[in-house]
Amino acid sequence: SPEPSTSATDKVGAAGIQATMPFYRGVHRSVTTDSREHALLLFCPLVEQSTECLAAWQLLAACYAQPFFQQLRVEQNIGYAVSCRFYQAAGRCGVLFILQSPRVLVDELAGRIEAFLQGMTPQLAALTPQSLAARSASLLGELAEQPAGAMAQSLKHWLQQRYGQDDLSAAHFSRITPPQLLAWHRQLIAERAGWWWVNNATQ
Repeated sequence: SPEPSTSATDKVGAAGIQATMPFYRGVHRSVTTDSREHALLLFCPLVEQSTECLAAWQLLAACYAQPFFQQLRVEQNIGYAVSCRFYQAAGRCGVLFILQSPRVLVDELAGRIEAFLQGMTPQLAALTPQSLAARSASLLGELAEQPAGAMAQSLKHWLQQRYGQDDLSAAHFSRITPPQLLAWHRQLIAERAGWWWVNNATQ
């Protein structure tokens, strides 16, 4: 399972893993932490191993990130750790959601993530080709500025092994139209059975 290095999840990643029984769909793990706050990670892996899906998932993460923070951190004020980003770990790429709250229980945190994803459907449906092109250009700029850290090197290795190339190009992103990105978003939601949930709920 993914183990991002953040203050909200350091202990989650280091703890022993055991099965849990939340109602929401996917693969679930619960870990024991010293924190009294409720922490939840959701990792949505690529639904297919293709450069098209890889580019779409990075665009989706870029489209989700700001609204996710705005809605859950600013408007709903669930806690200080609210993050959404593209993530790669252990040979799996996907979109990672992170929440930590002193008052909202894990099951409700899960419900809020799912509600957020459902709420993103009309926003993505309203994307114009111009706004998507601007988002793609911004994402490419961010990727170009990223330091060559462990994740970047791991992703480059993953691309080299599977596709014989070191990085995604502007062409990979420019080929994605607003209707296609919306379709990828709907497919991400439809593949709940493949989601990974990690939480620190007590058994």
